[in-house]
Amino acid sequence: MTNLSDLFPAGAGKQVSFVADGAISAAGKPVVLTALGKVAPITGADAAYGAVGEIGTSATTENANWMACAYDANADKIVVCYERGSASTGYSAVGTVSGTSISFGTQAEFTGTGSPQNLSMAYDANAQKVVVAYTSSSNAYIYAKVGTVSGTTISWGSESTIDSNGSSPFLAYDANAQKIVCAFVDVGNSSYPSAYVGTIAGTGISWGAQTVYKSTAATSASCAYDATNQTVLCCSSHSSGSGVNIGSVSGSSISFSGSWTAFTTDNGYHARAAWDSNAQRIVATYSKDSDLYGRAYVGSVSATTITWGSENVYNAASSYRPHIIFNSSTGVNKIYIVYGNPGSSGVPTGITATVSGLTTTFDTAVAFGSPGVDSRGTGKPALDTSSGLIANVYAPDAGGYYYMPSCKMFTTGYTSLTATNFIGISDAAILDTASGNVTIKGGIAATGLTSLTPGSDYYAQGDGTISTVSTGSAVKIGKAMSATSINLEYQS
Repeated sequence: MTNLSDLFPAGAGKQVSFVADGAISAAGKPVVLTALGKVAPITGADAAYGAVGEIGTSATTENANWMACAYDANADKIVVCYERGSASTGYSAVGTVSGTSISFGTQAEFTGTGSPQNLSMAYDANAQKVVVAYTSSSNAYIYAKVGTVSGTTISWGSESTIDSNGSSPFLAYDANAQKIVCAFVDVGNSSYPSAYVGTIAGTGISWGAQTVYKSTAATSASCAYDATNQTVLCCSSHSSGSGVNIGSVSGSSISFSGSWTAFTTDNGYHARAAWDSNAQRIVATYSKDSDLYGRAYVGSVSATTITWGSENVYNAASSYRPHIIFNSSTGVNKIYIVYGNPGSSGVPTGITATVSGLTTTFDTAVAFGSPGVDSRGTGKPALDTSSGLIANVYAPDAGGYYYMPSCKMFTTGYTSLTATNFIGISDAAILDTASGNVTIKGGIAATGLTSLTPGSDYYAQGDGTISTVSTGSAVKIGKAMSATSINLEYQS
């Protein structure tokens, strides 16, 4: 069966008996049609954040800024680094995930004098080490350190210099080359966006030669790994636009055979990108200078050429310092963007999206934490590949401008509902493998429905409920005719 018309010709009755694939709990439940011609309940859950995990015991002592995190797959731990503002030093902690919660061990200092700023982290799967990069407030150098996790503690190797006059370091791991890539703004060279390749040996890391990937002054730089094409997506923002250049790592160097391609020509900041391995697309985001709205773009790649789709606004308010990753977990395959939201009193917010072609469909944004988050304190999230959860680090205001280093694990929403598999509304409860009637599309469902608003459009939700909400994975099913009935729209 490929079309609804094959199942049920036009002009016939609208109640059809189906075998249930999974128990349908009651009348009035939206159901989907399976590939075997059975009906199944909609399974799914909304996106949600777990309980907060705080690092340390006192916001006054920690006063955290510039937070970053990474997932250590060998240790199965989340490692968080941050600037302890009260001491102007860098601190770290190891987090253990249990369910949707995270708890942290004792902090360990990873820098001495000079506040670490603009922190970024990555995990080297070959060396089984984490790396943190940062700029020093004392001399504008960019440094890096290698961390080794044991249980709930971490030890750090010696400090290595990436660049002597740079800003905004951003790390990614090239799994094919088994190297760390650092994108940054070279303040000592006309603020050109540039990249280094790092090689871990023991507890240290060495860096190859610098490579410029766009000869125009930049406001920010970042990078991400394209696992499909085994390349590195190097991003940058400029007064003339934001875009991406595709780099290939060989040994201790990175080369760019294509050209930097803009996804926008507007002045902006904090261009970031992620590779969606399910859709086989680049997804990029940035903050536009004039309004700071959250915007996303999808790009297709052919060799070293990028073709970008049109702009998609996911937050029509200030979206400060956005970060983006892809959740490749089984059954998820979602882009995730996290951003600070000064327009909502500093509440950190996350949003997921599904990519199709050169467009994105965004789910409902979910805020986490309390108002007053320092704009520097919402860091790049990390995917825990063991649990499929995403770690989010942020620093909420605990009062008196003291910021508590915190982390929450994010569960990406999922659903069995699609725009094409919704078939109708159950007329009664149906046991698994039993037969029962369903009012299909084109009919009027009038069993098990209550408290509807006549004249309003109704949507099946990703968790199997029915409401007037049309965002995210919701699918329109029809219009309420009364408080207890819906005229189900016919769609093939």
